[in-house]
Amino acid sequence: MSRLYTSKLFQFGAIVVVSSLCLLLNSLTKINFDGIELPKDRPEYNAKGVGISVYNRSGKLLYDLSSETAWEYPSDDKVYMDNLSINMYNESSDILKYNVFSHNGWVIYNNKTGLLGESTLITVNDLDPKNIIRIYGQQINLNLNTNMATSDEDVKAIQNKTMVSAHGFSYDHDKKFLVLNSKVKVIYEK
Repeated sequence: MSRLYTSKLFQFGAIVVVSSLCLLLNSLTKINFDGIELPKDRPEYNAKGVGISVYNRSGKLLYDLSSETAWEYPSDDKVYMDNLSINMYNESSDILKYNVFSHNGWVIYNNKTGLLGESTLITVNDLDPKNIIRIYGQQINLNLNTNMATSDEDVKAIQNKTMVSAHGFSYDHDKKFLVLNSKVKVIYEK
């Protein structure tokens, strides 16, 4: 009888030890993904061939954005992009208002603002080809809420055969008003 009793005691003890080890290993190997912080100097994600289209409530295209590559850092609301292109459309007529190209830059998609970096071209479209304006510059702040573009860097604007260069500008697309800050030069050809 004592042998049967020892065997049951051993089995019970083995079950308790193995269960304790399982619980201990389970608690040691749990990873709390909410508490893991990514390195601040490395992107949280990197995407290639990005394309975004934004529509209004009635289904009309407001703007589309495309980029070769895009990435975002942890705890940063900016999405950085290379070779980005933005097309803005008139909400009532679906006509292309303007398009933007830049070799690099970033956008904050929550508030529709951005910075266009090197070799930026903003083309302000018009039904009459003579009224199309091309603005060349760098470090251009773009606000899609107010349809404003501003910069404190050198800029060149071309409309038909007229070329204007300046240091710093602001362009209000709604008012179709271009303000040149300083060092303004105008070249006009008939």
